[in-house]
Amino acid sequence: MVAGSFLWIALLLVPWRPWSTRERLEPEDEGTGRNLSNVTVLVPARNEAAVIERTLSALGNQGPGLQVILVDDQSTDETASVALSELATGLKVIKGKPLPSGWTGKLWALEQGWRNTNTELVLLLDADIELEPRIDHGPLTHGNFLGKTARARLRLFF
Repeated sequence: MVAGSFLWIALLLVPWRPWSTRERLEPEDEGTGRNLSNVTVLVPARNEAAVIERTLSALGNQGPGLQVILVDDQSTDETASVALSELATGLKVIKGKPLPSGWTGKLWALEQGWRNTNTELVLLLDADIELEPRIDHGPLTHGNFLGKTARARLRLFF
């Protein structure tokens, strides 16, 4: 009976695979932050006032010169004002335009931000992702985009 229960629990949990979920970015080097003036972070945000402060605060800890473009995608909350109060240096807030025909929401917000970039590298970051300090961007570049894999912070209820 106990073995059967254990087997059923295992069968339910295996497809979930919590050990393979990676949405937490870890720092790769604890040394001094490198100059990030060749990197722009694009952050599309709609009604993210509750989380944008932590995201931008973490971006402020990445290193000198990092540019951040936040596209306020027609928010009905205080996303833009919270963002401006948290990270004034290196932050540009763009008021998103209405969605044109043929576009989807996040892609349209990213396109508007992309039109305002002028750096060699661009990191696309959701408004609810909090980076650890000094995420290295060296070896994982492809074209004009940065690529990183994230790892989730899992908190078990038992």
